[in-house]
Parts: sequence; structure tokens; C-alpha cells
Amino acid sequence: MAPLSTCSGGNAYNWEVQHNRLHHTFTNIHDVDEDITGKFLLRLSQGDRLKFIHRFQHIYAFMLYGLMTLSFLWKDFREISLFDELAKSGLTKRFPRKELIRLIWTKIGYVIFILAIPMCFAGVTFAQWLAGFLIMHITAGMILSTIFQMAHIVEGAEQPAPDEDGNIENAWAIHQLQTTSNFAGKNRVLSWFIGGLDYQIEHHLFPSISHIHYHALSPIVKATALEFGLSYNAKANFGQALVSHVRMLRKLGTASKLI
Repeated sequence: MAPLSTCSGGNAYNWEVQHNRLHHTFTNIHDVDEDITGKFLLRLSQGDRLKFIHRFQHIYAFMLYGLMTLSFLWKDFREISLFDELAKSGLTKRFPRKELIRLIWTKIGYVIFILAIPMCFAGVTFAQWLAGFLIMHITAGMILSTIFQMAHIVEGAEQPAPDEDGNIENAWAIHQLQTTSNFAGKNRVLSWFIGGLDYQIEHHLFPSISHIHYHALSPIVKATALEFGLSYNAKANFGQALVSHVRMLRKLGTASKLI
């Protein structure tokens, strides 16, 4: 996935650190998991300050989700200071100089690939190009953001807060069960279309295993979790997960702390 992010205007190194290392290790932890932290117009974490506009976020959130892949173009530069700040706590390394150079070149390469080549050789006007560019990114952003949010910003997915020493209560595997949710596990067509991301619990517990095995792993993981008295959060279908996400957006937009 990291190399593919470059094709959407992202950066492979940033995706590797931000998603594969930080999100998959410190899932739903404020100030470390960027997926829930500091979204300005969106409050996805109870650790973020509650603003007046957040009470309407369940209405406008999906419009902002369409900007996800488009934001890759500029937010990758913001990651430089973020990674340097997290490096002070030993959570990651300072942003390497060679990766900064690579970051700049990949952005230039993306502009050439996505703008210069079509304008020069495809015979399209700038207005036609802009329309196609925005449709592509908004579609990709809406799909990806919605799928990602229904895995962690739903009822039953916790947001543990570290103690004064920076530790959380549970071990990594238990933490993944508590902060992650599956949805629509019986819909094989949807599972194929989104690359097994409906099995987010298995995706987090076994990130190196191909998603084609998640369907078989799911009942084993669920049985083991229940055997040890642990939660296994799963929504029956896509609609149920979507409604649960909207309810969570509303709760996070009106309550400073979740009960």
C-alpha cells in the first residue's frame, strides 16, 4: 500500500511510518494515531478540543472525507514536524534528510504525471482535466475514508488514554481488539471490493497475512477473544456500521468526554 500511495499524490515513507507503524501500533490513541487526531473541522478523538462547529460534523463529515487523498499533496510536508516531535518520545525517528529529498521529487513527479502529461498529450482542456482530477480524488477519498472510519470511529471501539508514564492498560493484541471493529463480514463481494478491510480486527492482528485468509481467521479470532472474556466488535452489515459511525460523530461533536 505504501508505494501505491505515491500514485495518489502521497509518499511511501510517510505512509509506512504514519499508518503501518504508528496507527497499527498505537491505534486510537490521541496525539499518536494521526487518523483520529487534529482534524480541525472534525473531532474524531475525545482528546481534541470540542468546538461549536463540531456539533454539525455528522452532517458535513462525509464531504470532508472526499478530501482525503487530495490532502496527501500538502499534508506529507506537515508530517516532517510531526515525526520529529514524536521522535522526542522515542515513538519514531526524526524525518530523514534523504526522505525529504525523495518527498519533494515524488511531489514534482506526481504533478508531471497527473497534470503535465495529460495536458500535453491527451488533448484535454484545463477545465476537463480539473474536473477529472477532482472526481478521481473525491471518489477515492470518500471510499477510503468511510471504510477506515467504520473500523475505529464506531460504537464499541474504544479510545484508551495513556497514563502519566505514557503507558496504556492492555497489551498490544488486546488493545487492537478494543479499538477496532469489523463490519459486513458475510458480504464476500464487498470484502473483495475493499480488499478485506471489512475484517479490520484480523487486519490489525495479522497485518502480514493476505486478506484472502481473513474470512477463515475471523471465527477463530472471535472464539479465542470470547474464551478469554475479551470483546470482538463486529457490525452485521455495512449500513449498521455506517449508522454507528454517524452516531459516534454526533457524540464526539456534542460531548467533551465519552462515557
